[in-house]
Amino acid sequence: MHTIYGHALTTETHRNTDILARVNISLRFFVNSTHAMGDTYFLGPAGSSKTARQWPTGANVPAILRAHQIAVAAFIVLFVVLVRAPYLGDPAADPDEQLYSVMGQAWLLGDMPYRDLWDRKPPGLFALFAGLHWIGGPSPLAYQIPGIACTAASALMIHNLAKRIGTPFGALVVTLLFLLNMPLFFMHLGQSETFLAPILLLQLIGIRRAFESADPARVLRLLCGIMVLGGTALQIKYSVLPFCALLAALAAFRLWQMQFGLARIMASLALFGFLGLLPTLLFAAYFAAQGEFETFFFANFVSIFLRSEFYPLLAESNAQKLTTAAFPLAAFAALSIVSAHAMRDRIDWILFLLIASFTIVGAFSLVMLGSPFVHYFGLTLPFICLMAASFFSYHRSRKIFSAVALVLALGCASFAEQMEHSSSHRSAVSALVQAIETHVPAEECIFIFDGPTILYARAGRCIPTKFAFSPHLSSHHERTALGADPVVETARIIAQQPGAIIVTDALNTPQFLTETRDIVRSAIVSDYVLAETAGYYPGRVELYIRADLAPAERSGRTAMAALPCAIRSGDPCEVFVGFSD
Repeated sequence: MHTIYGHALTTETHRNTDILARVNISLRFFVNSTHAMGDTYFLGPAGSSKTARQWPTGANVPAILRAHQIAVAAFIVLFVVLVRAPYLGDPAADPDEQLYSVMGQAWLLGDMPYRDLWDRKPPGLFALFAGLHWIGGPSPLAYQIPGIACTAASALMIHNLAKRIGTPFGALVVTLLFLLNMPLFFMHLGQSETFLAPILLLQLIGIRRAFESADPARVLRLLCGIMVLGGTALQIKYSVLPFCALLAALAAFRLWQMQFGLARIMASLALFGFLGLLPTLLFAAYFAAQGEFETFFFANFVSIFLRSEFYPLLAESNAQKLTTAAFPLAAFAALSIVSAHAMRDRIDWILFLLIASFTIVGAFSLVMLGSPFVHYFGLTLPFICLMAASFFSYHRSRKIFSAVALVLALGCASFAEQMEHSSSHRSAVSALVQAIETHVPAEECIFIFDGPTILYARAGRCIPTKFAFSPHLSSHHERTALGADPVVETARIIAQQPGAIIVTDALNTPQFLTETRDIVRSAIVSDYVLAETAGYYPGRVELYIRADLAPAERSGRTAMAALPCAIRSGDPCEVFVGFSD
């Protein structure tokens, strides 16, 4: 009887334990749902690192929980598409991506970067655009759809990482802040920062896993993977170099923690360095085989240090925009340190420290080469948003601050203005291409002194200079950094009398190099007539064709007083005095 009772008691105990386990899983789902509404509860014991945010895995995950996770992920992806939609299909959304697109397409046609078309970005970036255009054709969608995919991947990684240092509510807030701030920092779909964000986030995940693992072989594999990613990132933009240095230091520290000997650590670091430099070495070998190593080396590693100071008003304008846009995020990230430290036993404190180190390094990369443009902040944006997750998760007024932050970001994103800007780009490019095709013979070149670089590809006319990116010939700070005199080069181009010249109504603003501007202006006054003008945010773009190409009734010279604003100054002209980033 005692035995039977004991067996019954044991059976009942197991049944109760099973019921309690099921109840606990249900409670965990409820608690995490409550987190998503901003309230914080913990099921683990005091001081435990196991909290309600650590979901059951595998077969134990309730279907409703999996559905909840899928729904959140789907919402984030949908939000990505909505945020990025205004510029989707815009061929001239950003000056930089226009150049990358032109150089990528030109490479497919046999023109070599640096020799035939010049910029100082790594060849990997142009190879990326060449590959995307090879797959997707000349449309901007060829690189914009991958840009959306990179944005979605970044957002999902931010959301998952943020849950380890905060609640699901805080994680969702910082994910939305990241997406809403991308337009504010000009992270367009083809900007290099858009493609770099998921790579840097993958490196962050990798280094955290390296610190979690106690298996030396797995740690070495993770660190090698991180270095390969770093080498790939370097070939998109060299400004990730500080991140590579940080990760190398963290890798050495982790190997030391695992009691690797000094010789083994040094050998491992040599391997890491080789893997990180391998993509660059391969491209260097390619250009050397083409007899263009010198032009490759100068553009990639010398020219950046030859730039002079930015025009003071331009530098001041960029600094003001950057400070204004970044200050709220920096404030939330700083306040998050207090919240995260208070909850360090309940969150992944090591991950928070890694995120903070990435944020600091990102800020350094922003300013290391002088006056930054606003979009340079794109490398820091994922990590400064991640840092803020603890604040939006645990601060007692998190709901109020979250609402304020999201409303502010939504207002600054200004989707109506984005649509208006994109519309002006599309209509301007379309009108200019049509005018060029109508008035400029196919064998003639066009010269874009200031305007949408993408016209070189869209109009199908030859490019009269390897300096296709207009700021190279028109900016003060580039004068000593090109390996050629921009004044001499501009005079050479004008002497060839290109079939058309494109300028904007910013021509009279002081950021332009006076000598090259005057050469272009004089040529327009004496030898060219206005063929097309179109609104092109933030001003107007004008197409001038050589007088002999104009229809007979429009070939006569025009009095100076009647000329458009782009080639004269003073009343009644209204000259746009802002600065384009």
